[in-house]
Amino acid sequence: MEMTGNNLADKFESKFNSRKNKLKVRKKPGKKHRTYEVYYNGFKVVPFVMFSHGSRDLTNKPIGLIARQLGIRSRQVRGIESCSFGGEEFVSESSNITDSEK
Repeated sequence: MEMTGNNLADKFESKFNSRKNKLKVRKKPGKKHRTYEVYYNGFKVVPFVMFSHGSRDLTNKPIGLIARQLGIRSRQVRGIESCSFGGEEFVSESSNITDSEK
């Protein structure tokens, strides 16, 4: 299955919105891209992450940009799409969430 911006954004939104993991994903208004903010314990930990509306397969460059915005590795972004990386893993792995915030 191809990893498109739409598929990845849908999985991101469903996996990361979780009371259990104390994560909240808020969609920001916009037409060109699907843009989100991520909150952990009520604090904004990701000011923005953008996903394309496109249906083309994502290449390494946009995957790397998404990874940088989330503070994780590219392989972990691919894990969001394959459902092997979710909110719990994000909380423990993201460089955007410090140990004192966990």
